[in-house]
Amino acid sequence: MSRVIQSGMSYEDTSTGSACAFQIAAAWLDECLASHTKCQHFFHHGSLPPPLPTRVIDVGSSSAQSQQPPKLYIADGDDVGFYFTLSYRWLLEGNEEFQTTRSRLDEYCIALPLLSLPQTMQDAISITRNLGVRYLWIDALCIVQDSEEDWRTEAKAMARVYQNGLLTIAASASADQNKKSGGCIRTRKRQQVRPLYCSAAWPDGMPKYIFADRRASKDGTRPRSTLDTRGWVLQEQLLSPRVLSYADQELYWDCISLSASESFPSGIPGFYDPGLKVVDMLKFRSVLLRSQQGQQKHDKGSEEEGESQMTTMASKAALYSLWRKVVEEYSMRRLTHNTDKLVALLGVAKGAASILEDEFMDGLWRKMLWRDLLWWVKDSELSSPQRAPVAPTWSWASLDDAAVTYDLSGSDTEADMVPCVEVIEVGAASEESFGLPRITGEIVLRGRLVPLLGTDGSAEEPSHESFPQWSEDVHGTDVASVWALVVAASEFNTYGIAITKMGEAEEQYKRVGRLYWRTSPAVFGWDPEKKGWSDETQLTSVTLL
Repeated sequence: MSRVIQSGMSYEDTSTGSACAFQIAAAWLDECLASHTKCQHFFHHGSLPPPLPTRVIDVGSSSAQSQQPPKLYIADGDDVGFYFTLSYRWLLEGNEEFQTTRSRLDEYCIALPLLSLPQTMQDAISITRNLGVRYLWIDALCIVQDSEEDWRTEAKAMARVYQNGLLTIAASASADQNKKSGGCIRTRKRQQVRPLYCSAAWPDGMPKYIFADRRASKDGTRPRSTLDTRGWVLQEQLLSPRVLSYADQELYWDCISLSASESFPSGIPGFYDPGLKVVDMLKFRSVLLRSQQGQQKHDKGSEEEGESQMTTMASKAALYSLWRKVVEEYSMRRLTHNTDKLVALLGVAKGAASILEDEFMDGLWRKMLWRDLLWWVKDSELSSPQRAPVAPTWSWASLDDAAVTYDLSGSDTEADMVPCVEVIEVGAASEESFGLPRITGEIVLRGRLVPLLGTDGSAEEPSHESFPQWSEDVHGTDVASVWALVVAASEFNTYGIAITKMGEAEEQYKRVGRLYWRTSPAVFGWDPEKKGWSDETQLTSVTLL
């Protein structure tokens, strides 16, 4: 890498699209493919290229780029090849002018209107060519946008597209709508990002190199852009084996083995947040990839030590916990179409489901339903969550404009929690839009049900039992009509969900919030010794919609 920096000093380096920038990006990619043991271990990218997606953009070889315009290429079942993917922000308007439609498909297979494409896509094509890769995948061009059938098919394959891609180009700079011009490439001053390279003769006669990295004024952290606030992008970040981010002033590289920037080309020192809200996102990504690789070995009959690591209860519990952190991050992001809320996590959910051997139910996991029900809205008094018709009320996905959390109260940890509710029945699975596994929206739970305000309906002198701390899902709930269902507990605290009846229907409820009592579950009749209810005749079956 030092040779790359040294040779790059002779180039004009006035933009993130300079020859020097391309040289560093190529060096990162070459180093990863050649010497990153972890990346080689996890990914398919060896000497054999992966299967191509249904459609890709053939950008042409770098030597013939002036003669051959880019075009769509429709792969057959046996086609293989290395390809890049593009991660960018969809705009609410203006996409119709260039995106692939049924009427444009044949035309685009001959040639794409390169100069009519958004600058971000033009730049992505140029970057792909300059890094010596033949194919590029961009959703707006590689999916037929006015075909629901094509969208359904390609949404199912989205995870595989990003996992098999050699590298994802992240258009971080062009994601900010306050930028005057689009595109991945930005002008810059070389001295703002490039380490100062010096050669020196040392007493032993061997040449030495010194790098001044401006560490006093830069912490190396990739700035969070609007791209990092988009829902679809989280899945792309989690599933991509390598991400090359084109930020406002410099390039950033992220793979499992290395996080680097042009300021720190050999690796960013110290703490580094690659743009996600919590560092645990990287752990989740690593677990998914490691487990998938281990499963491939298992399928081949391998008995190598550690191949079944993720089948242990402790490892699965860790993955469930990481999933909840993924949901917390995802809920703070935005989607162009809120109906994509569950679809945009489908690829990640499918990967986790194969490891956990569990059923994904509208954003929750069946085997951990008791724990997953205990999400709550952060700062609900400062936001205005609204119900969305894409999921049942017991799912976090049923709310728009709501940042949710699974945080427990006090000093409780996941290990302290025990379920106090029994899942009696789950609605039959059905195939909904884009092939996303969904249920009918109905679950039946059996547990302790008590009025939120106590039996006398008064909150004048609330006790731990009669009036717990609670977080509303949506503002304006009539407290007098709310019931509390005890869901889980630790030794000294009790947790539940607030529910109200659905019209006149018997025992049918909708969720309206999460509850927390700072008291032992024994108050409600829970026996901590046998971890069960003392008097089961007090239990009630409720149907949540």
